[in-house]
Amino acid sequence: MRLIVVCLLVAVLAGCASSGRNFNAQNLAQLEPGRTTFDQTRQLLGAPPVQTVLAPSGNSVSYWRFIRVNGFSGNTSITEAGLVFTPGGTFVRILQLQNIDLSQADRHRLMVLPAASSSSVPASQAQPGVSREQQLQELQNTQGLSYDEYQRRYKAINGQ
Repeated sequence: MRLIVVCLLVAVLAGCASSGRNFNAQNLAQLEPGRTTFDQTRQLLGAPPVQTVLAPSGNSVSYWRFIRVNGFSGNTSITEAGLVFTPGGTFVRILQLQNIDLSQADRHRLMVLPAASSSSVPASQAQPGVSREQQLQELQNTQGLSYDEYQRRYKAINGQ
């Protein structure tokens, strides 16, 4: 009987694999653009990012990613958040989300670039330290956006 239990346990454990670092995605809603620091973000999410990419603007994009694979069913689950930080380490916005639920209000507050029409700041300066061209390049590189979301962000960058 003990051998059967051990074999069953080994089979179950062998059938699952993961990659990256599991993180507290529900805490993304606590981020404050222009205020939250990189270290505070790391504490809120409970793990360091798995990858950080430096943009030509000097900003960086840090990715928190957790991939789980079920070897028996073949199902793969990917949870990912790409966050933009200034060269000084201040959170700017969420660039990319995958399989993370945020309320519509939080999604808008954390992902949409500020429109120039809502302030006296020109659209090309709406994201601190990032030119309009760089914002457009980041937008082009963002995967998984619907057409409407892409258009909305494009218009926000261009102040339309």
